[in-house]
Amino acid sequence: MRNQSGNGRVGVIIWLAIMAASVFSAVRIIPVKISVYEFHDFCEQRTRFAATRGGRFSADALAKEIYDKSIEIGIPVSKKQIKVDRTKNAVVLKVKHKVEVDLAVYQWVWAYDETFQSFRM
Repeated sequence: MRNQSGNGRVGVIIWLAIMAASVFSAVRIIPVKISVYEFHDFCEQRTRFAATRGGRFSADALAKEIYDKSIEIGIPVSKKQIKVDRTKNAVVLKVKHKVEVDLAVYQWVWAYDETFQSFRM
């Protein structure tokens, strides 16, 4: 029985290391995901708004709003990565961007190629 006295300590240390790595990753990843979701929600909302406004809301104005919001939130999007196609009955917004998350030992890159489309009613 005396040979088994320290066996549980190694398991506790391993689980603590796993928990610490999980918390560290969550602290780095969750704020970035929230920002991306907020940006995509804004894109969808503004596309819907532009479709209902008809000709009074130009494609350039929509692209500028999307670009300004990306700067405000901290999402790296250039003006060239925002494309707005406006037809008589629809507005299509295409946004392509990459978000990097630094996990100290690994650089995680999420590539997004989103299309938001809304039809005029």
